[in-house]
Amino acid sequence: MTNLKRQLTLKDGIALGMGSVMGSGVLFLPSLTYLTAGKDVLLSWIIATLLCVPLTMIFSELVGAVPNESGLEGFVEIGLGRNVAATIPIILLGTVCMGMPSAALIAGDYVERYLAKDFPVSICIAFALIVIAIGANLIGTKTSSILQKIVAILFFVVGISLFIITIPQASEGYSTLLPKWDMPATLSGVVLAFWAFAGFENMTFLAGEFRNPKRDITLSIIISVATCGALYLLLTANYAAIFTTENIDPTTGLAQLANTSHIPRFSALLVTVLALGAVLINLTAWCWGISRLVFSSAGKGFLPHFFHKLDAHAIPKRSLLFLLVIFCSVTLILGTHREYFQLGLRAASTNFVLLYFMATISYVKFVQSVWKKAVGAILACALFLALCSSGWILLYSAALFAIAWVISFRNSRKSLIEI
Repeated sequence: MTNLKRQLTLKDGIALGMGSVMGSGVLFLPSLTYLTAGKDVLLSWIIATLLCVPLTMIFSELVGAVPNESGLEGFVEIGLGRNVAATIPIILLGTVCMGMPSAALIAGDYVERYLAKDFPVSICIAFALIVIAIGANLIGTKTSSILQKIVAILFFVVGISLFIITIPQASEGYSTLLPKWDMPATLSGVVLAFWAFAGFENMTFLAGEFRNPKRDITLSIIISVATCGALYLLLTANYAAIFTTENIDPTTGLAQLANTSHIPRFSALLVTVLALGAVLINLTAWCWGISRLVFSSAGKGFLPHFFHKLDAHAIPKRSLLFLLVIFCSVTLILGTHREYFQLGLRAASTNFVLLYFMATISYVKFVQSVWKKAVGAILACALFLALCSSGWILLYSAALFAIAWVISFRNSRKSLIEI
């Protein structure tokens, strides 16, 4: 069986969108972007959110041109060709296979911190979250969608509650959040903030399963980005208003924020629930999307054809089990080398900016309208500047691109020889 079923609705899309966009980043991005951008942190968030507006327009139009599960890969192919598009799966796998296990371990840290146990709770929780996410996807589309809806609602309610109960502590510090207009720091913050929004492109891999992809994917992305972006901005504002740059915990900043409330134990419980919900919904959504990417890419010969197979319920079981093995392996490695978390997160964010840059360039070449080309070109320039601000970390993205390009080039030559 090789055809996915079109059964997702707008409600399913919004839940999946929130799971893709609002995930593990909420646990550390308020503190990590503040560490990077300083008092310009809110400016970084505003710029990142504004960049998502034309990106949403571009992705919406590209979904209309490629309404199937190839998603971002298909978008890049229509403008930049098959060989460049073939780099997308490897770049995304190189990103997600670092990001998702790291996120699961961070959620485990929150649980371990709340329980105050010496037993390695963190790794056990991380494995459990990964297994649950993969298991939900293996059971079927509807089951996974129901899980997404429940966790998305819980996630948003807890996030807003945490913001409200820390307002008294933050209120006196809001006046210190006026930007200093340090653009290098601001742009570095923008790159990190993209981790928060990196996820709506995951929705494009699900186009082949929506009943009305042209309408529902666009609305799902808009609602998800607006809702999650507002929550990120509120939590970051409270965090930056309370803490000085010398007291920042870059990975468990939200736990710091919770401890400042007048009911620290209850707040700690809230943020622990938020951590588990955020990572679970994020893992479930990304396992869904990336498994479809692996399935689609295998069908085109970019990845082993072994993964281009569905089970009797139209689920890419082999792709999901492949992700299970990779996620668990990386979790085990990172569980003993936690010092690489921050570096890995910066590299992952840079990868996402690179992917958006490639999609935007493809859009400029594909679209016919002059004004749309102009919008795309301006956005591409902004994304390029953001990429340059990443410094040497960009080498990781370049290495993934080069490896994927070589594989694609060899496959192309092999195909020509066979012909």
